[in-house]
Amino acid sequence: MGSNFATNCDVLTGKEGDHYLATGHRGFNNAGAEVKLWDLRAFKDEGALVFTYDKHRFSPEAVRFLSSDVLISASKDQSVHLIDMEGTQCDVFTHNESFASLAILRERSGVIVADV
Repeated sequence: MGSNFATNCDVLTGKEGDHYLATGHRGFNNAGAEVKLWDLRAFKDEGALVFTYDKHRFSPEAVRFLSSDVLISASKDQSVHLIDMEGTQCDVFTHNESFASLAILRERSGVIVADV
């Protein structure tokens, strides 16, 4: 899965049979710290890679699907990036510490559920 190995991932199963895998890849000093989106329907083919997002400076330690349209990645570079399904950066949030994990809170039938 790329020149630097994947350290974390998340899977999205869409309403129309879409299946995507998002992976966060080890990297540092602006090299190899990537988020990749894969189309699992074409995984054994060369067309499985949808995009490579390379705007993190250090490893994205957590990659999650925030919705069916947006990925969120938290990195050791002290930033959280929102990325659309075409690989375009939607927004960036920074913090004064490195991120080691990411939890998504979703409301389901009035109950808040943490996805860690």
